[in-house]
Amino acid sequence: MSGTGKTYSMLGPEEVVEVIKKGGNISEEVQNQYGIIPRAIRDVFRCMNNSIESEGAQFELLMNYFEIYRESLNDLLQPNKAIATNLKIMGNKILNSYKVPVQSPEQIFYYIQQG
Repeated sequence: MSGTGKTYSMLGPEEVVEVIKKGGNISEEVQNQYGIIPRAIRDVFRCMNNSIESEGAQFELLMNYFEIYRESLNDLLQPNKAIATNLKIMGNKILNSYKVPVQSPEQIFYYIQQG
């Protein structure tokens, strides 16, 4: 479905997408326009940082990035394109999914931009 606002809902308006692609410090004005994905990323890191500061917690965060296209599940991070398309789901796991460690929202935005 083209033109239904999926990218807008998931990332935000075009200005947000452009700022995310550039990286670096993102103004509060732009953050207020975030879509679902950047808001979730920001909230995950906010919670992690709060736990680190208040409890001395430690975290390892791994990232997957998938798309569903024409009823096919595709891994957007998998470097081996032969196994990146039409992934299979078994129970609550996606077989052959590729995970990358991330330590900042900027790293996640980088991978989203590459996908």
